[in-house]
Amino acid sequence: MIVHDGGRCVGCLACMVACRQARALEGEAGVLVIERQFQYGGHFYRIRVCRQCPDPECAKVCPQEALAVRDGIVFLDGSLCTGCGLCAAACPYGAVQVRERAAKCNMCTGRPGKPPCVRTCPTGALSTGGEWKGAQG
Repeated sequence: MIVHDGGRCVGCLACMVACRQARALEGEAGVLVIERQFQYGGHFYRIRVCRQCPDPECAKVCPQEALAVRDGIVFLDGSLCTGCGLCAAACPYGAVQVRERAAKCNMCTGRPGKPPCVRTCPTGALSTGGEWKGAQG
């Protein structure tokens, strides 16, 4: 899971740009979103990205069984997705986006090193939760 330290985040959006660029290589739209939140005395930033739930609600409601957990990561099989939006409605974190079909973070599994959003963050506000199980490099 991508972990966000709101105290370190300056809202530069470098992670969003890195996500969009990485996913564009596969013909996908970016799935990490930085949101500016306001509260008394100022503002802070938070991310909206898949939390890689061990028993995800999005997968439970998908009539096409396009979502599945493998090695602790929730994967979306775009070839099965019909774009019905049930997964997006079921996600308690607002992390599934639906355009023509659903899209969500898969931690850029299969790429060398940590996810591009984590590598790009200039303040170290993003990290991977626990031991990173992705491709090493």
